[in-house]
Amino acid sequence: MADEQKLPIRILSIEDDEFIRLFIKDVMWIHGANENIQFDTVSNTEAGLVRIKDPATRPHILFLDLMLPEKDGGSPDIENGMGVLEKVKTDPDLMSIKVLVFSSLKEAEVKEKVMRLGADRYMVKGEYLPAELIATVKEIMQQVDRSSNSQ
Repeated sequence: MADEQKLPIRILSIEDDEFIRLFIKDVMWIHGANENIQFDTVSNTEAGLVRIKDPATRPHILFLDLMLPEKDGGSPDIENGMGVLEKVKTDPDLMSIKVLVFSSLKEAEVKEKVMRLGADRYMVKGEYLPAELIATVKEIMQQVDRSSNSQ
């Protein structure tokens, strides 16, 4: 088998705000240029779950907003993001995915629930520097088993 360190780390962002999707993608491109990363973005939970469930596109790391529409044009709802997190962390085939919740919600009870559901990190949008975001991602990348969901 090829050296696992050479396999790309797949990162998926489920985020309905186009500006935030572009921001995350740019931060990963600028600061992660020396890493072997495949980065993908979707704007709703339905499209995200399609990628998560398919072994060919299943991410190693998931950037997950909480206030998301189920489908394009739908209304954002916290239950959609929480539902994705719960599906990922309770499915034996998916639970190895590292989940970084990236939300504008600051309430302690939201963070506590997210962490109880199994999120690996919780970051509040706008309360960090890009360098902190990339440091967090690099820390999570060190925990990724690149062979766990590759074909």
